[in-house]
Amino acid sequence: MRLMAILLGAVFSANAQAALQAPAAACEAALAAAIQSDMTLSEPDFDQAEHTGFRALARKGCQAEAGVLALAYLGRNPGTSPNVWWHAAQMFAGAGRMAVADALATFALSGRETDATPFRWNDYVLASKAYFARDPDQFALYTTKVRQKVACQVGNAINLNMLEALQASWDAGYDTAGARGRHPGRQGASADGGLPATGVSGPAAGPIHACRARAHAVRSGLAAGLRTTHPGH
Repeated sequence: MRLMAILLGAVFSANAQAALQAPAAACEAALAAAIQSDMTLSEPDFDQAEHTGFRALARKGCQAEAGVLALAYLGRNPGTSPNVWWHAAQMFAGAGRMAVADALATFALSGRETDATPFRWNDYVLASKAYFARDPDQFALYTTKVRQKVACQVGNAINLNMLEALQASWDAGYDTAGARGRHPGRQGASADGGLPATGVSGPAAGPIHACRARAHAVRSGLAAGLRTTHPGH
């Protein structure tokens, strides 16, 4: 896969290696073992499980290696979902490799999203890419797009928490800033690419609860109308 070779070449070029701190021996060993064991995992086991795949390396503090593992998995498993590209980008961002993160995040964009799509995944990714590229104007533009759709989509609220944390700590580094808004998540829509099991808290919770209340009122009104129209049912 020529694209994968180019990306891996960028990661391991002499200049890139000079920019990275030398990885700990434990991280190198963990990466080597994971490449042997994890390439045939199902995508959920690689991408979402806590103790296999890239997350197992990330939990050990081996973020650059977790990103390399994700790229290796993508190379071995064509057709993998954009989630894995996104997580690879996040791992390199956490390791301070913003240019690599920016490039990888492009492949996490969804081709199915339209202006009418309630969940603004692409806007979240584009805002994140702007953060990686240190472009505050583009970051503000796409963060606003996510904020405008937050009321009735819990995924937008979760991702907005992450973006606002990045904005509040713009120069602190992705991991430091993102820890304020990241939810270690599952498949779907959290700041790391999946919905958490629990609900949303923080500034977005109020609009979501209001939206749910309005939806309940509408459903109740429809039900009342049906009872009036069809009193025998």
